[in-house]
Amino acid sequence: EAPCGSLRPMEVAPFAAFGQNFQGPGLPAGLRYFPAFVTPQEERELLAVLEQGPWLHHLYSRAQQFFGLVYYHTTHRLPVLQPGAPAEQRGRPLSALPFWILPRVR
Repeated sequence: EAPCGSLRPMEVAPFAAFGQNFQGPGLPAGLRYFPAFVTPQEERELLAVLEQGPWLHHLYSRAQQFFGLVYYHTTHRLPVLQPGAPAEQRGRPLSALPFWILPRVR
């Protein structure tokens, strides 16, 4: 199930929202924003991949899908997110992602 119903391309201008615990003068150091990171066609391809996978709702504030090795939230006391058997430490295969995305995020 998608986190908010059906996934749709982002149609709003980017913005930064800071939670009550944020302590800083502005955006985090090293943050990079790429307004044309994906083309409209690539965005549709990526959304199609995400719509096929299971969404995990273990954390209150987000829905997640994992690809490759699973990242564990060790600061949260949620047993379901802690390392388990080796087979449970992998998300969907990276090959499920569009071929063009991995070189862009490495």
